[in-house]
Amino acid sequence: MKPHQEIYEPIPLSTTMNFFTTFKNNYQSMSQTRQLAAIMFTDIVGYTALMGNDEQKAFQLLKKNRQIQQPLIKQHNGNWIKEIGDGVLASFTTVTDAVMCAGAIHKACRAVEGLQLRIGIHLGEVVFEDNDVFGDGVNIASRLQTLAPIGGTFVSESVYKNVSNKKEIITEFVREENLKNVSEPVKIYEIKIKETADQQPEIVQGLKKGSSIIKANKRKAIFGIGALIVIAALLSWYFFVYQKQEQTSTDNNALEKSIAVLPFVNMSGDQEQEYFSEGLSEELLNLLSKIQDLKVISRTSSFSFKGKNEDVRKIGKTLGVGNILEGSVRKSGNTIRITAQLIEVRNGTHLWSETYDRSIEDIFKVQDEISVAVVQQLKTKLLSPNKTAVTENTAAHSLYLKGRYEWGKRTREGFLKSIDYFNQAIQEDPQYSLAYAGIADSYTLLCGYHILSPEASISKAKTAAEKAMQLNPTLAEAYEATGHIEFLADFNWQKAEDNYQEAIQLNPSFATARQRYALMRATQGRFTEAQEGIKKAQELDPLSKIINTDVGLVYLLTGNAIKTIDQCKEVLDIDSAFSVALFVQGMAYEQIGKTDFAIHDFQQAVKASNDNPIALSALGHAFAKSGNKTEALKILKDLETSSDQKYVSPYCKAVIYAGLGNSDEVFKLLNKAVDDKSVWMIHLHISADPRFKEFKTDKRFIELLKRIQLVKE
Repeated sequence: MKPHQEIYEPIPLSTTMNFFTTFKNNYQSMSQTRQLAAIMFTDIVGYTALMGNDEQKAFQLLKKNRQIQQPLIKQHNGNWIKEIGDGVLASFTTVTDAVMCAGAIHKACRAVEGLQLRIGIHLGEVVFEDNDVFGDGVNIASRLQTLAPIGGTFVSESVYKNVSNKKEIITEFVREENLKNVSEPVKIYEIKIKETADQQPEIVQGLKKGSSIIKANKRKAIFGIGALIVIAALLSWYFFVYQKQEQTSTDNNALEKSIAVLPFVNMSGDQEQEYFSEGLSEELLNLLSKIQDLKVISRTSSFSFKGKNEDVRKIGKTLGVGNILEGSVRKSGNTIRITAQLIEVRNGTHLWSETYDRSIEDIFKVQDEISVAVVQQLKTKLLSPNKTAVTENTAAHSLYLKGRYEWGKRTREGFLKSIDYFNQAIQEDPQYSLAYAGIADSYTLLCGYHILSPEASISKAKTAAEKAMQLNPTLAEAYEATGHIEFLADFNWQKAEDNYQEAIQLNPSFATARQRYALMRATQGRFTEAQEGIKKAQELDPLSKIINTDVGLVYLLTGNAIKTIDQCKEVLDIDSAFSVALFVQGMAYEQIGKTDFAIHDFQQAVKASNDNPIALSALGHAFAKSGNKTEALKILKDLETSSDQKYVSPYCKAVIYAGLGNSDEVFKLLNKAVDDKSVWMIHLHISADPRFKEFKTDKRFIELLKRIQLVKE
C-alpha cells in the first residue's frame, strides 16, 4: 500500500435510503428556519429627490453604494439578503459584527461625495425562507433606519445590551419611541465606532508598518515616543486640569452675575390683586434686565414656578442662575407692604432682604430701591441712571400691569382685553410709552394667530409702535415691536434687522427679541447665526414653550428633522396640548416621510388650537401627500366656508393645493397672500417651508420671492 493511500468501503444501500427519506421529510423545515439574528437596514439619504433631479447621478451613487456595502458585509461575516430600492437588507449572526459593519460602511461613504446613509439595527427572532427574511425583527430595524440621523446608526435595546461593554463602540440613549406595527415602545440608542488605526497620527502608523522601521530608527523612535509622552502629559494637564479650573472659575463668575425674579406672592387675599403682585415682579425683572453684564431670566421661565413650593436651589439649577429674587405683596386700599429677598442659589443663604410699608404712590421708588439693593449685592453697575422713565402715574401703571396680565394668556379674549387696558392706561398718562408698545404687541399677535386679518391689525400695531418709539427712543420694547412688524408684514428685512439689533443692544436679556431675530435669520438662510440666536434666547428663557419649540423649528429649517422631533417631544412632555409644538413636530415627521405620524400630530394641533387655519391647512397637505385627496379637499372646502366668519389667509389654502399638486392655484393664492400682506408669506422661502419645494424651479416662484424681497431684482 502506498503512503497516504486510503481504503474506502461502500456505503450500505439502507443507509443511503435512510438519508434520502430523512431529507425528504425535513425539506420544508430546511427551507424555512426561525433563528435569532442581527438585522441591518441601510438607506441612502436624499436618493428619491436625486432621482427626480439627476437620474444618471442617482444610479451611479446606487452602484457605488453597492460596491461599498457588499464586500464590507461579507468581511464582517454578514449575509447580503437583498436591495429594496436604494436600501439594503442584511443579516449577521452576531450583534458586534453588525455594528462594526455599520461603522465601516459610514466611514467608507464619507469618501464619496453625496453618499450619506441612515442605518438601523435590531437583534430579534426572524424567519429565513428562500433567501429572504421576515418577522418583527425586520420591521423594527427598518423603522429604526428611518429615524436615524444623517450619517448615523440607531439600534434597539437588544443590540445596545450586547455592545455597551465594548470599548471600541460608543453608545448613547436617544429616546423611547412607539414604532408603527410594533406593540411595545422601543428604546432607541445611537452607536458610533471609535477612530481606528488608519486615522491615527503618521508616527504611530509608521510604528505599526513593520519591525524594520523600528530597528532602523530605534533610538529616534524611543526619544520621539518619550517626547510625545511628555507633551501628551503636559497637554492633558492643560486641557483637563488647568482649563477645567479656568472653566470652573468662569462658570462661577457667570452664575454670580445671573438672576431670576420669581413672581411675588399675593398676600392680599383678593385674586383681583393678582395682577399687581405679578406686575411688580415683571417691572423688577425689566429694571434688572437693563443692568450691564447681568443675565436675567425671562418672565415665562421665572413665572412657571408660580404657586410651587420648590427649593430655591432646585429652581436655580433648573434656570441656570446663581441668584433668586423673591418676595410678597400685601395691598390694602392705597397702602402696600412689599417684602423682598435676594437668595444665593449655591448654598441657599440670604444675601439681602427688606420690608417696605408705603403708599401706592411710592411704588416706583420701592422698585428702584429694590433694584439698587440687588445691584449692590451682585457688585455690578447700571447701564444708565435713568432706571424707570416710563410713568409716574400709579393708575396708568396699574392698568398697564392688568393689560400685560391679559396679554400673557395668549387667547383672543386676552389680547382684546389687554388692548382695552393699555388704552385706559394711555388715557391716564398719554406719554406712557410702554402701554403703546403693549398695544403694538397685542395687534401683531392677533394677526400672527390668524384672529384678525393684516388689514385689521398691522396698521394699528404700526401706529402704536411708532408712538412708543417717539415717546421713548430708548425703549427696547418699541424697537422689538417695530422689528416684528417689518419682518411679518412689510417684508423689509433690513429695517427689521436694524430694529431687532437695537432692541437687543438696549436690553441684552430681551429673550423675545433674540428669538424673533433668530427666526428672521433662519428664514433668510443664515442658519449659523439663527442657531446661535435661538440658543441665547433659550438660555435667557429656558422654560418658555414657544422659544423651546422655535429651537426645534430652527433645527427643521437646517434640515435636522430628527433633532426637531426630539426638541418638540421635550416641550410636549411639559404641555401635551401645545399646538405650536404639535405643528412643528408634524412638519418634521412629514419631512422624513412619516406621513402617518404627521397626520396624527396635525390632528392634535387642530384640536388644541380650536380649528386654527394654520393647523388645518397642514393637516390637509399631509392628507393630500398621503394619497387621501378626499380628506384634503374636505378641509379645503371647510376653510373656504369658514372664511366668511373668520380670517383665513390665502397662504393656508395654497398649502393644501401644493399637496394636491395644483401649481396654478398655488401661485394664484400665494400672490393673493402677498397682496394681503399675509404674515405667513415670510415662510415662503424654500428653506423655511419645504411644502413648496417642488415648485421652486417654476419662474413664478422666483417672482414671488422677489415680491417679498427674499430675492433681489
